[in-house]
This record gives sequence, C-alpha cells and structure tokens, in this order.
Amino acid sequence: MGADNQESSKVNSGYCPICEKETYFYEKGDWLRDEYLCLYCHSIPRERALVHVLNQFENNWRNLIIHESSPGGASADYLKNNCKSYTDSQFFRNINLGEYYNGVRCENLESLTFDSDSIDIFITQDVFEHVMNPIEAFKEIERVLKIGGVHIFTVPIYTKLDKTVQRAKIVNNELEHILEPIYHGNPIDQNGSLVTYDYGLDITKFFSNAISTTIYLEKNRQLGLDGEFLHVLICRKN
Repeated sequence: MGADNQESSKVNSGYCPICEKETYFYEKGDWLRDEYLCLYCHSIPRERALVHVLNQFENNWRNLIIHESSPGGASADYLKNNCKSYTDSQFFRNINLGEYYNGVRCENLESLTFDSDSIDIFITQDVFEHVMNPIEAFKEIERVLKIGGVHIFTVPIYTKLDKTVQRAKIVNNELEHILEPIYHGNPIDQNGSLVTYDYGLDITKFFSNAISTTIYLEKNRQLGLDGEFLHVLICRKN
C-alpha cells in the first residue's frame, strides 16, 4: 500500500450521532478509543456509541429526566444542550453530598442523595472502573431509577478475562493496592483517578436480579464507531 493510501485510510466520511450531520472521522493516533475523532465536535468513539445507543433504546430521552455522573466531553455537552431535565454531578471529597461546589452538585455513586424512583436515565461514562464498591454503586443507581428507567454506561470490558480483577480496595479506612496502581485522567483532579477494577465477561455479577441488562457492541466506521472497549451497557430496572 502506498503512502497516499495509508494516509487516506486514516480518514473516512460518515454521520456523527453527536453532531447530527455528515462529517469526517480521522485517526489522530493509533489508540482509536481516544484518538479517532469527529472533525467537528471532536467526540471520541465511546461518546458516539453511547449517544447512538441512547437514540436506539430511549429515543424519547430529550423529554426525560437524565442525570449524569462525572460528565465530560462532547457527549455530555450534547446531552445537556438537548435535554431540559439534564443534571450532572461530580464527587468532591471535602464537600457534603448533595451540596454544590462552584455550581456543581457533589454526589457519591455509593451513597446518592437523590430520592428513590426519581430519575429516568442515569448515565456514567468510564466511571465504574474507578469505583471502590461497584455493587453498592449499582444498587444506589437502581434505587434512584424509576421503574422501567435505565442506567446506560460505558466501562472498559476485557473480553479475554473470564473473571473481573480487583486492583485496589479499602482496608481499615486505608487504601490497599492489590496490583500496580494505574491512573486515568480526571477533569477535576490533576492526580487522576485510580483504576480499581478490570472488568471481565462476568461484569453482570455486580448487578442485582431486578435489573435486565443488554451489552451493546457495534463497530461501524460510518458512525465513527471503532476502536477498543466500545461496549455500552443498558441496565433497565424491572
């Protein structure tokens, strides 16, 4: 393959679910998960995948009550601009839960302050790999969802792992590393977010029996869907 063909293969035309228009997707680097971008909104594949799934499974989402934990990127901006009942939150360690810091609500997924049965759609994007107690966090999201409501989220799933691997835990109120610590970028903490779990094919063991789960995976370069860890999970409260 010649140099020109190699270069052209890194760019393709298509339709961006976030821009809602024809666009070009281009490979800024080899790690497509973060470097396969939309020319206009600069969204990355997992953001486009989540919006694509939202449109397929909850196409009335613009008129529903949506809450997103730890938002960031083009998809969060898109949801906020298109849903009048969209709210978001971050976890600030030194702020009381339910209070606001610089205009942003403080929430901990393991102990949410929202009323039960109050939210139609709960969204988390690449958050649960940083949660210390995912079982409690999933229970809390289930509690605040209305009957028929959904938790739609992305999280890296290692398909070569039959069993999820825990990387860190809290023992006697102290952080204990089980494996060499890995940190991901965090928009509100320059030290990053510690990875606590590498989720495997058994990820559904963390969900309660009151939840129906669909794991959605689509590779489609016409929608800018390509790269690693592109799963979107749809957990519906029965």
